[in-house]
Amino acid sequence: MRIAYLLLAALLVAPLTPLAAEIGSSYERFTISLDNRILARVEDKTISVLDLMKRMDSFLLHYYPEVLKDPQQHFQFLSSQWEEFLRQMINDRLILADAEVREVKVSESDVRQELQERFGPNVMENLDKINITHDEAYTMIREELLLQNMNWFRVHSKVLQRVGPERLKAAYEEYARQNPPKEEWTYEVLSIGATEKEGGAPVKLGEEAEHLLAAGISSLKEVATALKERADKDGLTLTVSEQTTSSQTISPALKQALVALMPGEHTPLVSQKSRRDQQLVHRIYRLKEHTYQETPSFVAMIPDIKNLLLQQEAASETARYTSWLRGRLTSGDPIEEPLPPHFEPFTLVMK
Repeated sequence: MRIAYLLLAALLVAPLTPLAAEIGSSYERFTISLDNRILARVEDKTISVLDLMKRMDSFLLHYYPEVLKDPQQHFQFLSSQWEEFLRQMINDRLILADAEVREVKVSESDVRQELQERFGPNVMENLDKINITHDEAYTMIREELLLQNMNWFRVHSKVLQRVGPERLKAAYEEYARQNPPKEEWTYEVLSIGATEKEGGAPVKLGEEAEHLLAAGISSLKEVATALKERADKDGLTLTVSEQTTSSQTISPALKQALVALMPGEHTPLVSQKSRRDQQLVHRIYRLKEHTYQETPSFVAMIPDIKNLLLQQEAASETARYTSWLRGRLTSGDPIEEPLPPHFEPFTLVMK
């Protein structure tokens, strides 16, 4: 079940907790102790805290060996992930019991090859780092290969049959519905409003702004700066803002004004009622950027959609399979052992 364990990898990059930060550079003075007790029973097999720690340390040695060197990070991983690993180990034990009933085998050569690949040329030296014997490592690898075979037979072979062309097409159609083509406009707005009676002053100021733009001033902010004294004299408000709107939120009137522009071009002076107070406001829009992003094609999305569907189906089928195994391979007694409230199997202590 290596794939299931890999799903935990992202959790290792989380920031250190305040406890770890407090320990800081003095971490070498600390070590990890464990409350070794039986956590679960499956058939005639038990899973103890020590078994759990060895499984977790084997995972770290293979994927994140640097974590094993730092007691504070090692402790954080153990204390935050032990319940998830225990659930997976229980499921593994149920599947292995099913493999035994079905007399599923793996070859010794495959086990030796995987053992060499997993722990490198210095097998014994690496096993010593996590306090695992060669026999324990051999058994662990053998069981993992059995699990891979059983999961292929009982889960993945079924899942692959469910994720066919019609399922992919339906999933893509739903994706396309939720992710339509995205069009965005980024633009500047020069707004001219009268603080008192309307009159014709705002229109005249707007026309003067148009003349400045035609003369070569490209920024509405520069236009506003050039006209500020005139606006103050006539009792007018003059503001410039930059906004971005998308095809999902743009108003029909604004879209009609912007679609006719190329980046850098501006609209003529337009008069509109303010939605805030219904007062007449005169505006010039200048388009800065227009982007259009198509929905990815079906062909481009096939790998991602297929992987997602396979993961969803595998998780669902695995849950059904292990639930069936609990009822079939156990007498009805609880698999998990009762634990004290707020039980913590691992503790960080001073050496």
